[in-house]
Amino acid sequence: MKLADMGKTLRDEKTEVSLHLCHWNATSTKVTTVSPTIQKILESQIRQIVLDNVEAMESKDQEAYNIIGKIDETVEVASVEAYKKI
Repeated sequence: MKLADMGKTLRDEKTEVSLHLCHWNATSTKVTTVSPTIQKILESQIRQIVLDNVEAMESKDQEAYNIIGKIDETVEVASVEAYKKI
């Protein structure tokens, strides 16, 4: 998803915002997650924080994630599909 599309999705009040807390136990492969119910004010604040950061990066070039190194002034993106293959 392009950042401009993500910004548009976040601006849509119908888009639900959830909070998920994850803890990865470094000594095993176990991941523990908690998804608490949040109040509307916290949902709004999370949405605004993410939207502010997305908007700050929208004008930057986007390239596929490169494990070898980074490209200055470029947002590297990875596909969810790529991670599903792992």
